Amino acid sequence: MRIIGLSLISMAIFLFGYIKSNTIKRNYQIEDSFVLLISHIKSFLSSSALPLDRIYESFSDEALENAGFLGELNKKGYDSFYNAMLQNGKGLLKNEKLFELVCDFSKKIGTSPSAADGKRMCESCLQLMKEEIDRTRNKDKTKAELYLKLSFVFAVFIFLMFI
Repeated sequence: MRIIGLSLISMAIFLFGYIKSNTIKRNYQIEDSFVLLISHIKSFLSSSALPLDRIYESFSDEALENAGFLGELNKKGYDSFYNAMLQNGKGLLKNEKLFELVCDFSKKIGTSPSAADGKRMCESCLQLMKEEIDRTRNKDKTKAELYLKLSFVFAVFIFLMFI
């Protein structure tokens, strides 16, 4: 009975670290999805004269779809990106600076006077996003690995110590 209890405690400790590590990795996916979305907008602004709501409709991404963001984004209107950011963006983008960058972009892109201005806004936003992602990604990657490794080591230690 004691071994079963220790096994359950050890598994719980390991699962905690595993879940924390996967949360960080899921945040990477969301950040990358927003980079893809803005790249998608930029490419359509460069090559076609489609309105923004049609450009939004043509974008698909599993991570943003599962989070409910694309449902909000695909509502009609020039400000649907901004409204989607206000409703879902804060919970999706954990990095405050990235959230502010994308939110500011989403507000401006709906009111840009021309496709050329929109393309310049996309390029600027993408550059700033990539700099911020590069700045924080190494630290977060190390944190995710530590969660996983330390939880495993601690779980084994607890199990062996109390046998």
